[in-house]
Parts: sequence; C-alpha cells; structure tokens
Amino acid sequence: YAPDVVVMDYAMVNDQADELLPSFRNPESATAHVFIATNPTPEMASHFMHIGAEAYVRRPVDPFYTVTICEMARRERALLSIEDRLKIRTRELKESEERFRQLFESIPEAVLVHDMDGRILHINQAGAQRLEYLPEELVGETLSRFVIPVCADRIHQHVQNTVNNGFTQFETTFISQ
Repeated sequence: YAPDVVVMDYAMVNDQADELLPSFRNPESATAHVFIATNPTPEMASHFMHIGAEAYVRRPVDPFYTVTICEMARRERALLSIEDRLKIRTRELKESEERFRQLFESIPEAVLVHDMDGRILHINQAGAQRLEYLPEELVGETLSRFVIPVCADRIHQHVQNTVNNGFTQFETTFISQ
C-alpha cells in the first residue's frame, strides 16, 4: 500500500517506534507520518522528527485537529518529495549536459549548432579554431558572415530541408579571419 498518511499511537508502539517508523519510511514516497502521544516532551517531539515523523498530535485527540495536522503534514511531505525529485533531475540534467559538452568538444571536426536564421548557438573548439576565432566570439553571429557569398544565399534553403526531411547535406567554404 501507499497511504497518504500513517498515524501511529506512540503508546501502542512505544519502544518499537525507533524501528517501526524507519521501516515504513521510503525516501521516494510522499507518505506523511504522524504520531499521537499523551504528553510529548520537547525531546520526544524532536525525536519523532529525527526518526522521520512530519508531525505529532497530543492526547486527548481532537479528530478535526488531527485531520488538519495530517493534511498539513501530507502537503509538506509532498512538497519535500517534489523538491527531492527536482534536485535529482537537476543533477541528472547537469551530468547529461556535461557528457554532451565533452562529446561535442572532443569531435575533431568543426561542429556547430545554429537556429532557423543561421545564427550560431554553439560551436566546438575545432570549429572556432578553423575560423580563427574564439567560440564565444562566434556565438550569436550568423553563418552567412563566415561562408562564401554563393553558399550564404543557400543557408536558409538548407535549414528548411533539414526541418522538412530531418537532415540535409551541405558543403561550403568558410571564410576565416
């Protein structure tokens, strides 16, 4: 089962709480855990949180208050779960980007990425060296500035062919500094 909230009566689990809650706990789950206790001391409340509870409720239990606490704990746990997943996805994206960057830069041929207007978005070091520029000097420039005029006129057509067919073959002569 994957409940939204687990409510445990500390009087019933007593010394087993330290073992029981961690066994229920799944870091990837959004399930919230709430303890019910007769007279929780600050140390006990802190201990509940340390072993993974999101909240606790004092006895005697007011059902409406308990439901409210459970709803708040569930929302908090869901937000934390989303935040954890976002951190994981961000880390994975950074790792993927780094692998792409290493691959892109390790290609010994000139490789560049441009937009529909022929504006350079990325160029590898080999491409920049062939044009005798630094990569950051080329980003934002248009391809037509670096190819012979007869080829500059055909850039737009080759971009359209790529969009329509998924690829195109295009050879040109570049003009360097």
